[in-house]
Amino acid sequence: METIKSKRILAIDLARGLSVLMVIVVHTLWMYGDIKTQAETWLGSTVHFIGKGTGMFLIAMGVSFTLSRNQSVALSVKRAFYILAVGYFMNFLKFIVPVIVGIVPDNFIAAYGWTTPITLDNMIYMLGTGDILQLAGVSLLFMGIINRFSKNKYVPLFIALCIALLTKEVHGFRAGITGVDYLLDLLWGAEWNVYFAVFPWFSFILIGMFFGMWYKEREKSNSYLFGRMLIAGIVLMCVGGGLCY
Repeated sequence: METIKSKRILAIDLARGLSVLMVIVVHTLWMYGDIKTQAETWLGSTVHFIGKGTGMFLIAMGVSFTLSRNQSVALSVKRAFYILAVGYFMNFLKFIVPVIVGIVPDNFIAAYGWTTPITLDNMIYMLGTGDILQLAGVSLLFMGIINRFSKNKYVPLFIALCIALLTKEVHGFRAGITGVDYLLDLLWGAEWNVYFAVFPWFSFILIGMFFGMWYKEREKSNSYLFGRMLIAGIVLMCVGGGLCY
């Protein structure tokens, strides 16, 4: 059986890096491309297809988590708050700084239904945007708890299935309380202030945890891991493609 002594799986690192580049391409199209380019051209369709790399990034994140040396709840919480801090700082750099400098595209502002000049409330709204790092940070809290109470690989897989099936029932639910609503938006929001709600996107991370645990059970065999991922990927693409059709 082929084994790997390194604590990192280079293919997983490559997948994570490529997925980030894909997301950048999609966001560039959304920020600077007009509606016709996005929706009515082969370039827009191709870029949107490539942009599905978010799921790949999250699955890789789940695999990497199971291979990390320290998976304690305390460290997960520490990492979560660090990632959240970086996420909101990134929001400041990509939203607030361009507003101050005056280089935000008009079509981006129009997409929110706003007009120039941008108000303070508008900037606070953008600063609180729930992007991929907010998703990763909140997910780490749940990952640490799940890993603390169960080492069975089928537990994260079962939870992922439940999330995929049940999230629609709470999608967009709000309590009508300022502050609380923002937290609920991060979990399952349907508004423009959250690009990646924890549910259902967290299910991708849990699937990654499942494969990571399976990988460890099989003495860290790359061939076994990627063989099973290939089969699962083909099956899920057929099922998902059929449902979309």
